[in-house]
Amino acid sequence: ALAPATAELAPDTRAQGRVVSVHQDNVFVDVGQPVQGIVPLRQFTEPPAIGALLEVNVNRFDSEEGFYELSLPGGAVAIGDWSQ
Repeated sequence: ALAPATAELAPDTRAQGRVVSVHQDNVFVDVGQPVQGIVPLRQFTEPPAIGALLEVNVNRFDSEEGFYELSLPGGAVAIGDWSQ
């Protein structure tokens, strides 16, 4: 089988993705990779609509869990409560 043509997303890059689902505290985003990305729901002022197009920052690929850790541009610093 051939490897997919899309290169793996590098950390600290921007990507465009489409919201696939919202589950508990995570927003699952299709970023055009074989695996999905996850944005913490707390970075949104309100839950995004399924199918919404987002611009996201790629933080890193979590190989143990098999997904990309994503954040919203400008949202990564707006975490008010670290105790959770």
